[in-house]
Amino acid sequence: MLLREVIFQGVLGCATPVRLKPDSQVAQLTLPAGVSAEDVQDVIVSMFYPQQLNARQKAKVSADQPAKIAAIFEDDANGRFRVVRDGDANTLRLQREESGTFKDLVRGPGEVHQQLTQRFKLPDYGIFLALNLWRFDESAPAPVADLSKFGSDPRIPDLIALYRQAVEVETIEDAVKSLEFEVEGAQKALGDFADVEQKLALAREKLAEIALPDLLPEEIELLRNKDEQLEEFDQQVGRLLAEEDAERRQIELLVPDKPYRNPIFWVGACMAVVAVGVSIASPESLCMASMANVIGAGVAAFVLLQYFNNLGRASVHQVRLESIKRRLNQVREEQIYFLEKIDHALIHAGVDDEQEIHKRVPKVARLREMIVRLEEQYNLLQSNPQHRKARAEADLMVRELKRLQKRRIELPSFVMSSYQLETDLESMGVDPNEVRDGVEEVAKELAQVVEEELTPFQRLRRVAEMTGLWSARGLEVTTQKMWAKICSHVLSERFADVSLSDDGQLHIGSLTAEQLEMWSRTRSSEVRAVIAALALAMQVNADSASAGLFRALWINDPVQELTPAHATKFESVFRSAAKKSQIVICKA
Repeated sequence: MLLREVIFQGVLGCATPVRLKPDSQVAQLTLPAGVSAEDVQDVIVSMFYPQQLNARQKAKVSADQPAKIAAIFEDDANGRFRVVRDGDANTLRLQREESGTFKDLVRGPGEVHQQLTQRFKLPDYGIFLALNLWRFDESAPAPVADLSKFGSDPRIPDLIALYRQAVEVETIEDAVKSLEFEVEGAQKALGDFADVEQKLALAREKLAEIALPDLLPEEIELLRNKDEQLEEFDQQVGRLLAEEDAERRQIELLVPDKPYRNPIFWVGACMAVVAVGVSIASPESLCMASMANVIGAGVAAFVLLQYFNNLGRASVHQVRLESIKRRLNQVREEQIYFLEKIDHALIHAGVDDEQEIHKRVPKVARLREMIVRLEEQYNLLQSNPQHRKARAEADLMVRELKRLQKRRIELPSFVMSSYQLETDLESMGVDPNEVRDGVEEVAKELAQVVEEELTPFQRLRRVAEMTGLWSARGLEVTTQKMWAKICSHVLSERFADVSLSDDGQLHIGSLTAEQLEMWSRTRSSEVRAVIAALALAMQVNADSASAGLFRALWINDPVQELTPAHATKFESVFRSAAKKSQIVICKA
């Protein structure tokens, strides 16, 4: 299945129709103001998994005015289809395109979901969340209990739902207040340990933002000396141009006129010819006049000798001039090559000018020194068993607090008082204690699900098994190799030996257990990159025919969750992965 277009109106604050239609295998869609990638994903979920929506998602896709939502998808075996909704969730319809128009196949959320599951092998909701939406921190909703035992009054189910919701909200709010107090006390108990850890995490995050990991030391030195080197090139070019001009003037001064243009040469030649002629034709009395030919020939010979001497001196300067020209061309070529190296280094670093690099380099050096000192302090404190135990207890409380806060956000911001709802239930003959017991049972089931799927890696481990990418020997070989290749390309070579244990724990061969724990706590963007790399490798290698996968990713802009350098490297990974799956990046 390939999702071709998403259309919505009357939801997410959009009064006019919004059409999101990717135009290529790697497409970037700019979303309307106020609409996030998560909002678009919730709209997609409301089309294909309407019964999985939680209260927060239902609020997003409902509005005072009638909502219009549609999702057009293609199936290689069955053709082109559309899931459309005009109004509330009960108006959901599945349609097939015939002769340019869409005709209804089934109506109603239940029937639509059943048809999608049976006919198109719609993937499990957990698979869809992890591989198609990259929502690794979200689990499927808790199961819903049977309410028929409480009576036949049609108002009872809604009232019980409100009561359970109110009880859950009150319970969560009380638990959050208690945990916040306990977390604060745990952080104070950690003392220097918590302070050092926080400073170390902030320093590493800042380093990840401003570091230039792809620049070699030679390139940094090249950029640092750019102005001096360019000034030296200018001086060399100026000096060579001056020498060239001087040599050219010398050549112009030394190159003589042709001998036949010199009147002295002709005087001497004529004198010699006349003297010889007189000595032949005249009487012996004028024979002495023939001696003048020696003078004339001497004059002509002197002019010729002077011409050739000057010509030789000019040729020496001509050789010098050619040498200067060659050196000038060489210097200019070196200057052009130097500027090309500067441009390449700037592109490699992902910055606009070298001034930004000059500002970053000393900051990076200071941060690295600070991180080394903080790591020494952290390792010293970490070696204390009491600190390790206190840290583990604090982390457990923080995780539980975040889980409860996330669940509270999913529930309505305002609920009725549980005391008032208990009175209403009693008036209908329903025992509130039985209803409350039901809430506790569902809460226990939810807690078990959360405990089983505590981390994104554990969720992806489960998804790998569901999609046939996991065996007794671990992650499927091709998927494992692709995951390692993406990690080494996006991050560094030390991530080339990533692996996943049978219980969904991440292992990196180059890191010890303590280093891995520290890395996962302080390098959140790198952890996110490893998770995304695993999800992408699984999406590409899973068999869509047997697993029923969507051959499309609709994800948030990686720049929002990764460092700019990592997000840039993911672009080339996306281009390669697009041969198997369409990748749609939703940019808010």
